[in-house]
Amino acid sequence: MTQFEPLPGHRGDVPSPCVGICALDPVHGRCRGCLRSTEEIARWPNATAAEKLALLAELRHRWAGQRSADPVEADPIKR
Repeated sequence: MTQFEPLPGHRGDVPSPCVGICALDPVHGRCRGCLRSTEEIARWPNATAAEKLALLAELRHRWAGQRSADPVEADPIKR
């Protein structure tokens, strides 16, 4: 599974960024798998398609920034 692909059984208008690695980073306050905050995770089910797409764009920036900072920590497969 690649980043931002829906989990098996997903039904919805915009695929969830969840990658099935659900663990909050206490330093950054974000999920280590999808990089969302707890507020973003909680809002996802009721967000509009436009809000979800905007968050996915933001997550791509976070992912790129984290990957350039520490490629091992940024890659969920290498954790």
